[in-house]
Parts: sequence; structure tokens; C-alpha cells
Amino acid sequence: AGILGGPLPGLMTWLIVGAQSYFMGQYFGSCLAIPYAVSSVLIGGMAGLLHPYFRGMRMPLSLVFVLGVVEEHIQLISIWNYVPAAEADLFIKYASLPSMIVNSGALVIFVIMLRRAYEREERMTAEQSHKAMLIAGQTLHLFRNGFSSENALAAAQIIQETGGYGGVAFTSCRRLLVGIGFGDCHCMHEPEHLNALTQQTLKTASMSVAEKKAELGCSVIGCRCSSAISIPLFIAGKMSGTVQLYQMDGRAMTYSDRIFGHDLGQLFSTQLELAETERQRKLAGEAKLMMLHMQIQPHFMFN
Repeated sequence: AGILGGPLPGLMTWLIVGAQSYFMGQYFGSCLAIPYAVSSVLIGGMAGLLHPYFRGMRMPLSLVFVLGVVEEHIQLISIWNYVPAAEADLFIKYASLPSMIVNSGALVIFVIMLRRAYEREERMTAEQSHKAMLIAGQTLHLFRNGFSSENALAAAQIIQETGGYGGVAFTSCRRLLVGIGFGDCHCMHEPEHLNALTQQTLKTASMSVAEKKAELGCSVIGCRCSSAISIPLFIAGKMSGTVQLYQMDGRAMTYSDRIFGHDLGQLFSTQLELAETERQRKLAGEAKLMMLHMQIQPHFMFN
């Protein structure tokens, strides 16, 4: 707790472990209750102070093992000070070395497990960012002419092939534009009816996640959808629709999927806004030409 969370979580854990050790000793008559309680506070304090050096789990494993040995020495010193000499000598003689080796080795294994978890999460995030960049390159030209069913269908196919999702759908603020894959079975037959997840996104103007099939509002028998993410799309700050990603057959949406969906929503919103800006620029140019034409025409008539 001290290594991962810093002084405050470490402090809470010190109190729990120290109190547990003390009261266990009171009930069972162990002479190690007080030294374990005292050493827990000292060890937790040391770990809390070392928290900044463990960020990212980059500390060498040899140093982690040394910290485990130091931790055990703190405990031995506490036992030496609070336990009668005869019992302390007996404990230190037979239990100190095995305890030192096992606990220090366990701390090393613990840090290795954390490193694997961090590396896996970083790798998944990098992969999702790479997918988002690939999709950006392939869909850059699609929304230049606006947000239409044809453009949405092409984008949905690219997302499904690149992201590996069971289904992808695009909706406007009123109806389903396009849905592909197995994930569309709960809404493809009723394009005018937006599912509960889409309605929640439209209501909150923020990304919504359905962890279970029931949260999708799906009533189709045999639907394989298990989870989904609905991401809002904006044009000039105004919501224009949603893009939705579906997982199949019990698969859940991970944290990386949520990051991917968030990035995807920002990507498409930027493309749509650029397309709208270009459309407004063209309209302004046409209006200017029309105005010039109207100003010039009377002069020709007069001449």
C-alpha cells in the first residue's frame, strides 16, 4: 500500500495491520504482538516515503530485494527491543533468515507482477492509439462532404476491420444511419428507434458504456451483443450524432477500448467540423459571387 499509493494509503494500512497484530496478540497471548505492531508502522512509513521512486515500477529488482531485507531487519530490531531475550534469540536464530528470504523474494515477485500489468496496459494503449491513427488516415477523405449514410458506412467498415469489433454503428440525433456486424441486430430492424445506450449518450452529450446486454435495451432474441460504447460526435460544439462500438459473445469493453472510443470520437468530430468549415467557406464564396453578379447586372442593363 505504501509503495503503490504513497504515505496516506500507507498510513491507513499501518493502522489496520498494527491494530490487528496488537489485538491478535492480546487474545492469543503472543509476545510478538507489540513488535509486529511497531514494525508495521515503521515499515509502512518507509514504503510510503519510497513511493515516488516506484512510479512506473522501474526500480531495479536487486534494490527491491534489498528493501525487503531492510524491512525484515526493522522487524527483527523491533522484536529484539520488545520481546524477552530468550524468546527473541530463539526467534532470530531459527526464523529470521527464512523469513527474510521468503518475504524479500515475495516483494520482488509482487513488483514483477505489477511491471507486467503496467507494460500490458501501456502496450494495449499504444496499440489502440496506432489503430486510431490508421483509421484517421483511411477516413480522412470520407467526411469531407459531410455526415451521410454512405460516408458512415465506409467509416464503419474501416473501424470494424481495423479495430476488430463485433459491430459498429453510426446514428444521427434522430435515427440509425448505418450498422454493420452482429452488433446491429438490436436496432437495424427499427432504424427510427434508438436504443437505450444511444438515448443516454444523446441526453448527456458524453460517452456512455453498456457493460451488460440489458443496458443496451436490446429485446431481440439471440442477440450476441454483450457490451458496447456510444461516443458522441460534435460539429462546432453542437451534437450531430454518435458512433458505437459493440463486443460479442460475453466480451467486455476494456479501459483501452474506452480510450480508443474517446480518441475516435474526437477524430471524427474534428473531421466533421473541418468539413463543415469548408462547406461554409464555399457557401460564403458563392454568396459573394452572387452579390457581385447582382451588383454588376444593373450596370450592364443601364449601359
